Amino acid sequence: MVTENILTEYHLNTFDFREYAYPDDEFAYLFEEWVPYYRMKYAICKILRPSSILEIGVRYGYSAITFLKAAVKATYVGIDNNTDTYGGSSGAIHWARKITRDYDASFIIADSQEMISLPGDRYDLIHIDGQQDGDGTFHDLELALPKARWILVDGYFWSSENMFSATHFLKKYSRFIEYATIIPGYAGDLLIKTNDSAKSFGLQECSYLPLKSEYDYDYFQKDCGGYDS
Repeated sequence: MVTENILTEYHLNTFDFREYAYPDDEFAYLFEEWVPYYRMKYAICKILRPSSILEIGVRYGYSAITFLKAAVKATYVGIDNNTDTYGGSSGAIHWARKITRDYDASFIIADSQEMISLPGDRYDLIHIDGQQDGDGTFHDLELALPKARWILVDGYFWSSENMFSATHFLKKYSRFIEYATIIPGYAGDLLIKTNDSAKSFGLQECSYLPLKSEYDYDYFQKDCGGYDS
């Protein structure tokens, strides 16, 4: 039913993100084909009616303003590493702040891949649009799981790595998921509804991050299997 309502809203709404786009965006040549992409984001947010939103991967804030136009009373937190990697653009977050200044929006410059927990308590909607390289998507999904009522994964069809990692997440943590649906479109959106038990999931218990410092020069040269050869 939710999916049907989203698709109905998508066909009815006339939202056009280009009204808020950065004039010198290096991807401006793609704007026309992005219109239905952001129109779908608008429809999803309009139907879910979140009062709190967190987004990983902000860039120029096009998704941010889309969500806030669809849910004008929502609070929004955006996390971005403010670099040119993984489709980002250094300094773009300043434009995001500008176009959302009339809303309850705040931004954090940080790398979600270095986090073991997202800031704040719980969010009605968490949008994952950061490091879409498979492992990065999986990590951000783990961050979102205990914090989100709904998780929206951008670019489900961007790459095999991204799709397989998101699908593996669904299988591994199925006990925390009420249901999930794939919404077709520009790159595919994966919409996940978590259940109440998801709040008990703790990334700290399973994260690889504390182990990083152990895999140093001495380990690889003196201790790991096959080091002598």
